Amino acid sequence: MDYDKLSDEELIALAKDGEEKSLNYLLEKNKNLIKSIAHGISLSADGIDTEDLIQDGMIAFYKAIRTFSPNGGANFKTYANTCIKNAMLSTLRRYNNTKNIPLLNYVPLDENLQIAVTSDPQDAVINSESLQEFYIKCKESLSKLEFEILKLYLEGYIYLDIALKIGKKEKSVDNAIQRIRKKIKTIINS
Repeated sequence: MDYDKLSDEELIALAKDGEEKSLNYLLEKNKNLIKSIAHGISLSADGIDTEDLIQDGMIAFYKAIRTFSPNGGANFKTYANTCIKNAMLSTLRRYNNTKNIPLLNYVPLDENLQIAVTSDPQDAVINSESLQEFYIKCKESLSKLEFEILKLYLEGYIYLDIALKIGKKEKSVDNAIQRIRKKIKTIINS
């Protein structure tokens, strides 16, 4: 099939019907748009990782494909652009939240506990202990499945890929991530 000749709306309809190649085509086609938005936002924020914004933008774009309705009053480009910007601005707000600053210097949670990135050895020890404590609390609070989903999510997998990896439905992954967010918020606030 020649995807170049199809409109975004036609490609979305194919993707919603399970046509994986049309989904990949849409993601590849809009990768530069996502990168452009991420670079623009990262210029206004000191220290935020552009790659994090790009990852959030890709996830938001994927969600936009899944939730777009041609009857919504906006074309897909406008809808996707709004979804991408909102996701990245949400990331920026989380980044700027001073309450979570110690957690922002950490690499993703994994079994090896790759520790905080810092130039001060004393801070590294304190942050290392905080990360280990946070890791233990997460492991205690989350079910085995939730913890596995969290690790995959932090590694940058989208909901569909997580669902395929764990053999569950995409909606189950979405529900689990919502539960995980609530549990982690409780951990952070305790």
